[in-house]
Amino acid sequence: MSGLSGILAFYRGDTIRTYMSGYMSETFFGREVRFSDDSLMTLYALNHGKTVQQTNSIAFSAVPNKYSHHIRRYIRWMRGSFIRTWWRFKYLPLTSYIYWLHLFRWVQFALSAVASVYLIYSGIFHNRQLLPYLVLVPVIIAYVQSLRYLIIRRSDESVVSQFVTFLTAPIAMIWLLCVMRFVKYYAYLTVFKTSWGTRGKVEVGMQQS
Repeated sequence: MSGLSGILAFYRGDTIRTYMSGYMSETFFGREVRFSDDSLMTLYALNHGKTVQQTNSIAFSAVPNKYSHHIRRYIRWMRGSFIRTWWRFKYLPLTSYIYWLHLFRWVQFALSAVASVYLIYSGIFHNRQLLPYLVLVPVIIAYVQSLRYLIIRRSDESVVSQFVTFLTAPIAMIWLLCVMRFVKYYAYLTVFKTSWGTRGKVEVGMQQS
């Protein structure tokens, strides 16, 4: 796999000891990097042997409750994603499965971005009949992707609340497509801004009831 969950990941001691120096002193074109720890350790583990995903392991993240925190977190994630892409293409062997899978995903990302712009432009200016499909397809995708949310029962949330949250999936998809997509582009264009990271100030905490 290309990444481990930052909140639920385990690493072998020999892997950590072998790469501790690089982990503590990582730089990107001379700039210190102090975030995206989970993906860096994944890259080390892949270089050292392999990574394994346990799909039955589940953990819930503490999420931002402020707009500014939400945006900054996503920018940090996308900058980290770009930096890790650079490392994967630079260090993973061409014969490895993960190298080509990663390349395919970036080609897919580029093609989907171009296709999205083309479809939106065509739907608005040339073929208005496309507009209902441009709305319907993201809604369907949002609900399909969110089905996993319904299979987990939580002691701190009622079934009704869980279902209502599931119904809001298209809103999250619209937010992702119309706002966060451009935040991602901004993060890629400003990837050299690496001054703030998760090894310093933590903005999201757990409230004790």
